[in-house]
Amino acid sequence: MCFFDESYWLSFADRDSDEERWKPLPPESSLATRLGFIVPPGFHEQGYSTYARDDSFEPPFEEVGEVWIYNDVGQ
Repeated sequence: MCFFDESYWLSFADRDSDEERWKPLPPESSLATRLGFIVPPGFHEQGYSTYARDDSFEPPFEEVGEVWIYNDVGQ
């Protein structure tokens, strides 16, 4: 994905509803550290714990996971 400005990036990461929720993970929860790779200078790593629910299924579909985003927006 490409984010061309900080305001779009901030609105993209803001997910807090009954159907979809992203909560920022603390900086010490680094995926780069877990997997042993280096985030290039000038880039920022941000992880989110995620929750998704879709009530159109019976029983409702629920998923919990993580999303990791690396960007140089808003540095």
